[in-house]
Amino acid sequence: MGFGLATVHLSLAQLLLYFDWKLPDGRKPEEVDMSETYGVTVTRKTELKLFATPRIPIPSTV
Repeated sequence: MGFGLATVHLSLAQLLLYFDWKLPDGRKPEEVDMSETYGVTVTRKTELKLFATPRIPIPSTV
């Protein structure tokens, strides 16, 4: 469990470090629908779509 959690944290940190994230069509964060649908797990009613643009060069060791 600990190794899996560390792997998720590292992966998320690298995504945040190497990319800038923007909403499509010039939308603002306030306009994102954050409503949920309930079942065995909680999921979003609408998909979250983002554009990732490279911010810094990704090293070949990543």
